[in-house]
Amino acid sequence: MVSHAIFTRFRYGAAMSKLILLFSLSLPMLAFAQTANREESLKVARAWQRPTWISTDFKFGAVDVFNGPTKSAWEMILDQEPLACTVTDKDLKRATHGMTNKFYCSFDAKHSAKFKYKFDDGEITSEILSTRLFWALGFGADRVYFKDVLNCAGCTAHPFKNRRIDPKTLKKPRKFENLAVERKFAPSYIGRGWTYQELMETSSASNFIERDALRLLSVFVQHADNKAENQDLACFGDETPGGGCTGPTFMLVQDLGATFGSGQIDDTTMSKAIFKDWEAKRLWRDRRRCIANLGDNAEGEMEEPQISEEARAFLAQLLVGFSEGAAGRKRVEDLFRAGHAEWRGGTIEQWTNAFYAKVAEVNQPCGK
Repeated sequence: MVSHAIFTRFRYGAAMSKLILLFSLSLPMLAFAQTANREESLKVARAWQRPTWISTDFKFGAVDVFNGPTKSAWEMILDQEPLACTVTDKDLKRATHGMTNKFYCSFDAKHSAKFKYKFDDGEITSEILSTRLFWALGFGADRVYFKDVLNCAGCTAHPFKNRRIDPKTLKKPRKFENLAVERKFAPSYIGRGWTYQELMETSSASNFIERDALRLLSVFVQHADNKAENQDLACFGDETPGGGCTGPTFMLVQDLGATFGSGQIDDTTMSKAIFKDWEAKRLWRDRRRCIANLGDNAEGEMEEPQISEEARAFLAQLLVGFSEGAAGRKRVEDLFRAGHAEWRGGTIEQWTNAFYAKVAEVNQPCGK
């Protein structure tokens, strides 16, 4: 079993109000290390923290994989079905990068959320599956929830491309179905993107294994669109000039929209939550040397990472603990039910069996 000395939880000084979200995610306190700039933040940032439902011997307790991360008090509104919101001028001014159909919408003067729509491109399923798995295992990712119906006042028929307030729908809200609603992992992001190469070049003895395990987990889910802007650093404190943080920093993948497919992206095609693609993709390109199998795409920078045996063993213990026994099988099934994976080819049972096959690949030591 991998030593847990480097994963010991630390205590640090005065609590800050912005740490409330961390506790709502059921993560223990992070090690405190105030940083002055981005380089320092990146160097000391953790990539994994043991959630309360994972014991020190990797046994999993009660964790609601289907419903996902705990919501804050105001976020409980997201449980309403149907959900209702209103597009405001402030929402229209918020940047919506990329090509995925998305828009911001407000619930009141203080609270809004990002929504992704048009389920059939696969991104909604990809993000729910990946972010839910990362969260359950103790890795960082934004929180994404499935919504059956959203009634949007002020929305145009295609709010990503037609960015304006439609007066006709202010009185008769427009109905959207099968959406994803996204909430941030942390109050503040300071990393401004990091590459998987940079992830390892800045690692130290205290965070090397967890960072390397993050690389392997990214291959496990086939995180094809892994360019720098899709990763970030969470700051649990106040950001300082130059990318420093007055509190702990945590590495996360903030865009997992091209996952659970083949890992392939070219100028016209992205494999997102396609059962036949993900089932067929083998984890290792060269098992003897522990070289993982992700690459040959135009958007990512991590293609053939060589994983340390310690990191492989660490992730294997997490994945086995997550999936072992009857309770584990239910967790895996709930993962795929949460993202409606059955709408993307394959049954829930087939997705689940493919998951177990990949866990078996991770669990076998390299070189054997």
